[in-house]
Amino acid sequence: MANSIFVRREEEKVQIEALKKSIRIYFEGDVDYNQRFNFIDYDISKDEDIKKVLDAFDNRYTIEDLNNLRKDIMLTAFNKENKLIFVYDGLGKFTKERKITLENYPENIKLGFPIDYWIEKSETINDSSTIALPTALKDSLVDIISAKNGFMVIRIMHNEFNWLEEGAMERLTKIIENSKKGTFIL
Repeated sequence: MANSIFVRREEEKVQIEALKKSIRIYFEGDVDYNQRFNFIDYDISKDEDIKKVLDAFDNRYTIEDLNNLRKDIMLTAFNKENKLIFVYDGLGKFTKERKITLENYPENIKLGFPIDYWIEKSETINDSSTIALPTALKDSLVDIISAKNGFMVIRIMHNEFNWLEEGAMERLTKIIENSKKGTFIL
């Protein structure tokens, strides 16, 4: 039972709450949680990079479908002043669909996480779910739209650090600083 999806999700929830606490302390309270991804006005129908991601799935989803998915996107944390978006990626996000979306990102996209490592983890974890494709597409929308509008998306991978442990603030500080430089701790 320790490996059941319900136990895993509970562990992820605990880690997310601990991470949020660290983020709140880091930004001295100037952070929004569970923010809907609707604060960037962006017409995805004209974005060739998003169309490329859709093409990788033989257009099983349309731009209209993506606009509907976009309404459901919730961010873990958001600091508007510093244009930083935090997303906690549980193990269920590492799927073959996510690998494909990441492989179809624009070449020079500025992200706050190591894309090659996310691709590798998507291949090795290879979780399966009936919602893997829409979830991967939502994550792509966050990453691509945010980057094109000057926001840095910092993705935190489950099991890479225990956010309940001492040293969480130091870890978060390094992640933020290194993300801005394009260097990452693994």
